[in-house]
Amino acid sequence: DQGRVELRDGNLALSQQWLEQSLGKMVGSNNAFESVWIHTLLAEVTLRRNHIQAAKYHLGSAFAPGWTAHSASYALNTCVALAAQEHQYDHASVLLGAADAIRIAYRTPLPPADYDPYRQLMFLLQSMLSQEQHTQAYFRGQMLPVEEAIVQAKSLWICNDM
Repeated sequence: DQGRVELRDGNLALSQQWLEQSLGKMVGSNNAFESVWIHTLLAEVTLRRNHIQAAKYHLGSAFAPGWTAHSASYALNTCVALAAQEHQYDHASVLLGAADAIRIAYRTPLPPADYDPYRQLMFLLQSMLSQEQHTQAYFRGQMLPVEEAIVQAKSLWICNDM
């Protein structure tokens, strides 16, 4: 997966260009699953490039019909990063708990390439909230059904863009 490799190599502009070209080639296609994944990856890339509005747009499309538990857990991780970037640490901890619960329930482990960013987010959240606040928020997230976790994630860009 060329876009994923380039994303991990840190060439974000090239990753974004390649993913946008891939999305453009899908116009008129009925492959909702692939479209959801491309939007999920574009959300991560644009957030890393600090293009917040573009990340929110792609996250909205990442939760369009065609999402799977795996793509939802991945998109939720990007939502965690977005919430943390916007200093919504409690919200980020809830979404992190939800993403982890989805991965456990559907047996879709975190890819090894994502371990370091995951640990960095966890460390940030634990340092910005008290241990009790983080733990409570994380466990609230673990109790959310997938659909409710997505509603919570969407509130990041619905509420903040008004």
